[in-house]
Amino acid sequence: MGSKLHFSTSFHPQTDGQTERVNTLLELYLRHFVSANQKDWAKLLDIAQFSYNLQRSEATNKSPFELATGQQPLTPHTLTIGYTGRSPVAFKFVKGWHDQADIARSYLDKAAKKMKKWADKKQRHTEYKVGDMVLVKLLPQQFKSLRPVHKGLVRRYEGPFPILGKVGKVSYKVELPPRLKIHPVFHASYLKPYHGDKDDPSRGLSKRALTAVVTSYDKEVEHVLADRVIRRRGVPPAMEYLVKWKRLPESEASWEPAEHYGSSMSRLSGSGQKMRRGRLWHRWGRASQADSNEPPHSLI
Repeated sequence: MGSKLHFSTSFHPQTDGQTERVNTLLELYLRHFVSANQKDWAKLLDIAQFSYNLQRSEATNKSPFELATGQQPLTPHTLTIGYTGRSPVAFKFVKGWHDQADIARSYLDKAAKKMKKWADKKQRHTEYKVGDMVLVKLLPQQFKSLRPVHKGLVRRYEGPFPILGKVGKVSYKVELPPRLKIHPVFHASYLKPYHGDKDDPSRGLSKRALTAVVTSYDKEVEHVLADRVIRRRGVPPAMEYLVKWKRLPESEASWEPAEHYGSSMSRLSGSGQKMRRGRLWHRWGRASQADSNEPPHSLI
């Protein structure tokens, strides 16, 4: 088919600009017309594809329809623009509708050119060499703290870390601490140079633990021993997990709210777990499997 595989950095896909641009336009269109439950988006793809193929490219000044068939297809308002009936009000309405569509299309083209002009001015990334110290910008979806934290108060940048090498044209591999378990390759827009104090190198360095790093107060999950549902009057049911922490005995296991872990807890079910979802266990050490032919409960 002639397709090529291009790798991109995590959370910054910019390897195939044409495809990514089309996906962005389709998402924008579907976002405006999809229903509240978002289940009818597939039914809107036909008209979305038709609308996209009508738009002329800035590079070729031709639409996909013109390049493929040599002409623009007929649309409902182009079919009715030649109306010669007896109602001048209907003719005026249809003509005004057609004019408004042309005006809107022209303004969209102007807006796209203006955005491209300003974006090109800002697309000048800093060049880094091996050994340069940089600060790394972390996104909220790249980490999950075991403690309740406010995303707006989390440090935006961590570091400084040294550059290990360049990956591609605008991405760099950074030497991260072993306990910072994220992908070490970052786009240049997520890096900024670190300017240290030559007289006092320790000045400006944060004394706090890194985000998503295991510390004495931010323990690491080993596996899940059990789960339970807490039900209180007037409060929605809440799931809790009995967590076995790494480097700690089972006597130190604790019940933790499911909301602190998201979907990551589904991959940490313990091998000795013998309970099914929905059962409430207070004495997990003495819990026994109910008489049933069903297999033991798994969180996966």
